[in-house]
Amino acid sequence: MLDRKRARQPPDLGELARRPITPLSDPDVDYQKELYTTRFTEALEAAWARLPMPERLLLRYHLLDQVGIDELAVIYRIHRSTAARRCASARQRLVAGTRAELGRAIGVSTRTVDSILRLIATRLDAGDEPLPIEPA
Repeated sequence: MLDRKRARQPPDLGELARRPITPLSDPDVDYQKELYTTRFTEALEAAWARLPMPERLLLRYHLLDQVGIDELAVIYRIHRSTAARRCASARQRLVAGTRAELGRAIGVSTRTVDSILRLIATRLDAGDEPLPIEPA
């Protein structure tokens, strides 16, 4: 028995120090993420519904169907810079509307909305071109 104890190597502390530390899950934070992700989705849908139809169609082409700016310019028979400006404007209106809807829905300030969006950002997956949810 004593021979087995002597044969055992002490743990390599350098190896232990190099291992990544994985954060423990916090049930309260997980619940808040789930709740606010649901509220965010509802706010996004409400903001989308409030956009004028031409802006919705433009964003649908660009964000959902992944139609590029050059192709949008051809579809709309406009210059590519005009297409880019229209996309940026529609997207900003959608983001601002979503942020306002979320704030109203849960009754919080803009600063709190920013915190909530940072909290749920890890849960949002909008593909190759994610919705910019950072403060403008």
